[in-house]
Amino acid sequence: MEQQHFLLISKDMALYGAIAAAFADEGWLLHQTTTAVEGVAKIQKHSYSGILWDFAATPLDTILATLDVMRQMMNGPIIIMGEAYKPKVRRKLFRFHADDCLPRSLNDAELLVPLIRQRLWVYSQLNSEESSNNKPRRPHRDDVTIGNLRLDFDHRCVYVNDQKVILTPKEFKLLKYLYDNRNQVISREQLLNGVWNYDILGTSRMVDIHISHLRDKIEKDPHRPEWIKTARGFGYLFDTAHLDK
Repeated sequence: MEQQHFLLISKDMALYGAIAAAFADEGWLLHQTTTAVEGVAKIQKHSYSGILWDFAATPLDTILATLDVMRQMMNGPIIIMGEAYKPKVRRKLFRFHADDCLPRSLNDAELLVPLIRQRLWVYSQLNSEESSNNKPRRPHRDDVTIGNLRLDFDHRCVYVNDQKVILTPKEFKLLKYLYDNRNQVISREQLLNGVWNYDILGTSRMVDIHISHLRDKIEKDPHRPEWIKTARGFGYLFDTAHLDK
């Protein structure tokens, strides 16, 4: 089995030593860098299974801006470590695709291992091959145009304003599932079952992350989406009803 490599962004050598020791027992290697810029450079050159980021090492605005860049370059857990998080800060970190916000206590270093092991398993499931026998829940044509979107289901292509948009297989399946159930509120649990074919406690954040990525690619303004809308407290819906208004 290929060895797992992780990157820690922190200036704290004691924190690095504690986490590296816990990871060594698992057979994982921990690398360290001290700045966000160096972190991005390392991710561009090397493949990491996950990122650990010391909240004290970087200003919040820099973390948020860099998180968005990092998420485009890797597909694994990004975990922020800090002493305390205000609810507003947590919401911002999750909105910019952090997977977890954890205490920075050195005593908790060993607890990182089972958590990261679970996150790695979740990501492996999310990236697994699509099942070939999934049937659409609602019949549709192979090529559908709605507003500025063209959905080519036969060739698994999406066009926005006649420009082809590159989606991952999972993003395309998520978009297709939402379209098949258009104008209906779909819960995160339904999306986990319908798109990923399983239901795992604590993984609804993965749905939010994929929805965010999808909005970034097909919405004119991802913060004020026209197509994939949030039903607060319930889930999401693909809205075509507004075209008739």
